[in-house]
Amino acid sequence: MQLEMGKLRVIINILNFLTGRTMRHNRALRNIRDWAATVQKFLSEYQLYGNSNIDFLLENNRKANFDLIAMAHKGNVLIKPASKIRDAQVSPLLTKVVDEIENMRRAMMSPTLRNTRLPEVVSRLRVSFEKLQKELSAIEYI
Repeated sequence: MQLEMGKLRVIINILNFLTGRTMRHNRALRNIRDWAATVQKFLSEYQLYGNSNIDFLLENNRKANFDLIAMAHKGNVLIKPASKIRDAQVSPLLTKVVDEIENMRRAMMSPTLRNTRLPEVVSRLRVSFEKLQKELSAIEYI
């Protein structure tokens, strides 16, 4: 029985390779990991990782806003290819992170929301991003 399952796995892997499924999985995973590294760099650069202090973020409001727009755009582009990742539910997690990035940008634009909503939005972004990172770390290339 074990030998038959091994042969079946080899046949499935060959079919996935021939149909391009393996390539789509690997490309989507690589692109999302690269994008996630950009988000992590943003959180570190603006001193938002493990810290609820948003002063540095507000001091660099214009640059941060530009970075958020770029990350949201690239993240939206990656949502559809994320569905090609096998054996994982990356699309909903990626969508949640992109939504939190857009919420953060909106909160930064409004002076009334900056002090009240921005710390909460930053916290939700960190939590969503950590969930995505955890899921990505468990996925292997085929």
